[in-house]
Amino acid sequence: MGQTGWWSIVKAAGYEPPVYDMSLLSDALVEVDLMSTFYSAVIARVLEKKRDGKTAREAGVILAHILASVFPPDQTILHVDGIASREKAEEHARRATKVKDALESLETIVESIEARSNNGKKVSRAKWEASESEIKRSFRMTEDDKSQLVEGLRTRFQTCRCARREDVVPPGFPVHITRRVVVTSDSDFLAYGGIHQILRPLPHSRNYGLYCLNDILQAFGFSSPHQLVALACVSANDYGKNVPGFGIKTNAKLVKGISLDKDVENMVQSYITTIQERTDETVDFLQFLNRFRIFHLRTDSVIDSGKSHVVGPPPTQVPSTPMSEDQAPELGPLSRTLHVELSSLDPFLAQGFDPSLAQGFDPLSLRALMQD
Repeated sequence: MGQTGWWSIVKAAGYEPPVYDMSLLSDALVEVDLMSTFYSAVIARVLEKKRDGKTAREAGVILAHILASVFPPDQTILHVDGIASREKAEEHARRATKVKDALESLETIVESIEARSNNGKKVSRAKWEASESEIKRSFRMTEDDKSQLVEGLRTRFQTCRCARREDVVPPGFPVHITRRVVVTSDSDFLAYGGIHQILRPLPHSRNYGLYCLNDILQAFGFSSPHQLVALACVSANDYGKNVPGFGIKTNAKLVKGISLDKDVENMVQSYITTIQERTDETVDFLQFLNRFRIFHLRTDSVIDSGKSHVVGPPPTQVPSTPMSEDQAPELGPLSRTLHVELSSLDPFLAQGFDPSLAQGFDPLSLRALMQD
């Protein structure tokens, strides 16, 4: 999901991203946030192969071949997200509810298909399409699926099975690369320091639009990337909600009015003071802690730290480009001293299953599969 409303604000400000000429990537390190950018394509390929009795590895091989026609393999790193993080617990719970709803809807559709089949009636195309839609909506890849997917992708690309979230641990620059381009649909990346160019797939098109940091800052009326980080820390996204009554536009105005500070923590504290002056809502720093950890401290905590989250050989380590003084993060006293015990979390996460929908299958087999 990313930052709620950010792309809309950029569009409302009149910024229309130019269609990017992909041949211009010759001097760039390209980092692809795979699941954010190509989620539907990945799920479709994995389901297709599993229906054929194969694994997600075969899907990865095909996807790698397709991606190689767009991105230069020797200059591209694919990022696949890892274990769920505690900071994103509410979002995982919301998605789990959507999976549960999809499974219940699929159950109803299967019962209808079964009834018509038992009565010798034809099952309409719309019914099959509805079942297909619910299968895709409810499907979640297992950790084994992701491992196999990465194995297939590595036939053409350096692929990072990130230790945590794919957008928290980006690698640095190779020395011969002059710039870094991130390919994503996720507006979270606008709030990460050091990212100056984003390629985002354009709707209903095979083209990509270029979003440059300076253009994004201008759209928000900001003068520094630190303001984007502060806005991410206090606004609705996968890691937390808005303070009631304070949406993205209001928050952007408030952040713009706060004295600019390289210490993002001070800016968040100033935002809290402003909110307390305007509302009776109880607001404190802990409400923004998850977002502060993700966007400013650039860290998160996995739900099960005992598992290995890196599949296969890690990407080649490359030297990082040194940050300029205005980009270097500073940690305030709270950042240095605050230690929060996060309770263990076992969210409901539906397991992926391998349905095989084709004309003439036995609906009972699908029901049995769902029950497994």
